[in-house]
Amino acid sequence: MDAFNCIAYAGGICDGFVWPSDDWANSVWVSGVPRSHDIAALACLYSALGFTPCVSGDSEAGLEKVALFASGRYFTHASRQLQSGLWSSNLAREELISYPSPLNLEGSAIGAVCMVMQPAARPVVSWASLSTP
Repeated sequence: MDAFNCIAYAGGICDGFVWPSDDWANSVWVSGVPRSHDIAALACLYSALGFTPCVSGDSEAGLEKVALFASGRYFTHASRQLQSGLWSSNLAREELISYPSPLNLEGSAIGAVCMVMQPAARPVVSWASLSTP
């Protein structure tokens, strides 16, 4: 498995790091989205990747939702819902874990779920539109 982070994995990208700054070598970000650790910038990134805010993280047939986590106004983590209804995350670049609800991850290390998004009709950008810092 190639190296990727939670932000990439939640957006369906399993071959790179998606991060707003050059904190990580070879990280990428969507062109035109503010390079910020603010939760609003992360929401813009997922919007550009074809997601739209939704009301809940409840399982819906055919939708793989994403949950965005924050501590204060800064994002800390992202996870995605699998077709099975379970949620999955990449923790510390090492392993994928699965759990029943994103609320299971909330705590001091990860923060709290601040937004859930679902796929829109179709993606607005492609992986090719990502740029390096």
